[in-house]
Amino acid sequence: MRPTHLRLAFAGAMVMSLLASGLATATETFTDRVRVSMDGVVVDGCDEPITLYGTIKDQIHITITPDNDFVGVVVTGPTGLYGIGQISGDRYPANGVTVQAQRQDSIPGEELVGDLTGTLVDRTRLVGTGGNDTLDFHLRFHLTKVDGEPIVIWERVSFTCK
Repeated sequence: MRPTHLRLAFAGAMVMSLLASGLATATETFTDRVRVSMDGVVVDGCDEPITLYGTIKDQIHITITPDNDFVGVVVTGPTGLYGIGQISGDRYPANGVTVQAQRQDSIPGEELVGDLTGTLVDRTRLVGTGGNDTLDFHLRFHLTKVDGEPIVIWERVSFTCK
């Protein structure tokens, strides 16, 4: 439902612009907020298709050390996001949070990325009203690379209707 990997890549590209003048000689930080419109996006709900309206708000924080270690965190919330059932016309308010953290030993966009650790946790709900079920989406994903080779990859996804 959210292109979170693209958001962290976007944040990495913005960091590249910070470093365009040369290598960092001190720890540098960057924080930004991004709003992504979800107007018109259709998701399969429990009882009916749901058309989403509103925005998802991202807060992006990046730290780069003098050794070019890159640490990025994206926190996403569906504040004000809601859905309308395509059959019933019922409203489905959204709540939840997504947290994505990534650490790697060189900045994104560099040719060689040696060690990388990334974790994404997403817990989003479209709360059913008018007797409709609530769609509960839960995703946990983790990736660890050492010397550019994946050594740990796991993902757990669940959709439940209650």
